Amino acid sequence: MGHANGNGHSPARASQAEMILEGLERAQIAELLREAILTLPDHYREPVTLCDLEGKSYGEAAVLLECPVGTVRSRLNRARSILLDKRRPAPTGTRANWSRPGRKA
Repeated sequence: MGHANGNGHSPARASQAEMILEGLERAQIAELLREAILTLPDHYREPVTLCDLEGKSYGEAAVLLECPVGTVRSRLNRARSILLDKRRPAPTGTRANWSRPGRKA
């Protein structure tokens, strides 16, 4: 049997380089996420910070924010939606076509 095992794994050196690159990517993503979170209004930023960044439960966040658990959930849902929208590039020229359902292309 040879050294190649057919599983697609690189030698240890390449794996270390890949791990370093993955770590850098994660750090860049984390920084972009922090920047995006800072743009949220306070009432959305606070639940995201407590639940998603600090790992608190919805119940713990509700106590700290002095609001019902349902409010925490809805604010988290809305905040996550806003953050996803910020990630997506704006479509160019496609909405106008979608707004005319009766028209054929």
